[in-house]
Order: sequence, then C-alpha cells, then structure tokens
Amino acid sequence: MIGERPGVTALELAAASQVTGATLYTLLRRLTQEATVEKRQLPGGQTGYAIAASAASAAEDAATQPADTTQPGVDAPPEPASQARQDGAADG
Repeated sequence: MIGERPGVTALELAAASQVTGATLYTLLRRLTQEATVEKRQLPGGQTGYAIAASAASAAEDAATQPADTTQPGVDAPPEPASQARQDGAADG
C-alpha cells in the first residue's frame, strides 16, 4: 500500500492491513531505520510514509536485470559414468 499511495498515514495503513497500532508502529520504525520507508510531513501536520528513494531505485534495478534462471547442476554436462564410479570408489 505504501508503494501505491506515497504519503499514506499510519492510520490508513492500520485500517487497510488490519494490523494493530503497536505492531504497525514497530514495523514502520524498523522500515524507516533500514531506509526502506521514509517519513514525510504532510499538510496539516500529519506524518505519511513512502518507499524510500534508495529502496525504490534498488527495486527498479532488480526489475530491469535479467532473471538468473539457471539452476546449479542443471546446465552442467553429465559426468561420464566411468568418472562417477571412480569417484565413488575413492570415497568408500
């Protein structure tokens, strides 16, 4: 919700997420300390929250990077059977 509505208040977040006030404020404090979310002063003296610029740019960078679809061992050529038997004999 913070990403969709920059400047959203804690009250709005609590209503939308159905998270209790204490839990929500603890989470918001941690996210602001980690620089994932930033506080914004809103007109009327309220405090709003938005995705921090550094977190937003990191998310954009991740979205533009090609996904690594390789899986360990999947792209590797199969090991010759004779080599596998020799390795097994050495272990035993």
